[in-house]
Amino acid sequence: MSLTYQRPDLGGSLRQGEILKDVWELRPRDPAGEPAEDSVPKIEPIYHPLAIIVAAACDLEQDFKVRFPAAADDPPRTPEALELRHETIPYITICTLFTEEEIRKARNLNYERFKLVRQNDNPRYHKLRHGRIGVWSSTSIEEPLFLDFRKAFAIPTAGIYGAIDTGDIVRLAVLPPLFAQDLVQRYHSYLSRVGLPDDVTATTPQG
Repeated sequence: MSLTYQRPDLGGSLRQGEILKDVWELRPRDPAGEPAEDSVPKIEPIYHPLAIIVAAACDLEQDFKVRFPAAADDPPRTPEALELRHETIPYITICTLFTEEEIRKARNLNYERFKLVRQNDNPRYHKLRHGRIGVWSSTSIEEPLFLDFRKAFAIPTAGIYGAIDTGDIVRLAVLPPLFAQDLVQRYHSYLSRVGLPDDVTATTPQG
C-alpha cells in the first residue's frame, strides 16, 4: 500500500518526519578532550543520500521562531546570541534512510530476518512506504525506505539551515503526522530498551 507524503514548507521550520536529500555529516575523528593549540581537527565527511528528522516537533518549531524572527525590524541574531537562548537546539537528530537492497546487504539480512523488518516487527528497524509527494504531484518516493535506529546522528542546526539556503540540502517530503508520530514513538522505544545479560542468573543475588 502506498502513502501520500506532504510537501515541505520551504519557508518554514523543519519538521519531525521530514525527509532530506543530499545530507553531508562532518564527523570529528579527534578524541573528545581539549585540543592542542596548534592541532588541526580531523573531519570525516559522510554522505547520506536520504535522511529523516526524528527530533521533537515542538523543539524544531521553537528553534525556528527564535532563529528566524518574523518581525522585519528584529535584528539578525549572532551564533553566540542563539546559543544563549533556551528555545534553540544546537543539533537536529536525523536518521539515515536505506533502500531495501542497501539495508539487506549492509545488515546481512536473510529472507526470514528481513521479513520481520519489512513488517515493522523488529524494534531496531522501521519501514516507510513508497508514495507520491503531494496529492497532485508527479514526484514521489519511488520505493520503500528503511531506518536503522542505531544509525541516528546529529547535525548542527545552523549547518542544516545554511545548506538548505544554498541548495546543498533538499527538503524532499514530510511524513503525515500520524505516521511521523508512529516512527518517533518506535525510535524512542528502541532507545529506551533495557538490555539483559545472556545469563540472568549470574547477576541474581544468591542466598
